[in-house]
Amino acid sequence: HIRMELGQDAEVAALLESLVRDNAAARERRAAFLARLFLGELRVRSGQYDAGAAILRQAVDFVPSAQSAQVALANGLRRAGRVAEAAAVTDRLLDAPAKPPDPWGNYDFGLYWLPGELLPELRKEARR
Repeated sequence: HIRMELGQDAEVAALLESLVRDNAAARERRAAFLARLFLGELRVRSGQYDAGAAILRQAVDFVPSAQSAQVALANGLRRAGRVAEAAAVTDRLLDAPAKPPDPWGNYDFGLYWLPGELLPELRKEARR
């Protein structure tokens, strides 16, 4: 996410695309969701509205209760001029389930959900 803010979209997109394609990553719902949320946002930001909407719909499928993905999807559709579709997404948002919690909601709190022995390995990988 920080690299997106730095404008390193191509590098981030390549990483996220590999995560989206990786079936093993899809088993971890939170990671699969966040990869799609961020990749969808990158696509929308670059004007690839249809591609962004498709990926954001996948994020919604992973976590139907996630307000962040639904709002991002509605925004992408609105930016594409598909206002009626965007309105339908926001209408469905009102009926979305309350659980599980939106992974974006606690994204800023770090990797608290990982067992302690995985954190050193993740940190080592991040430094490469």
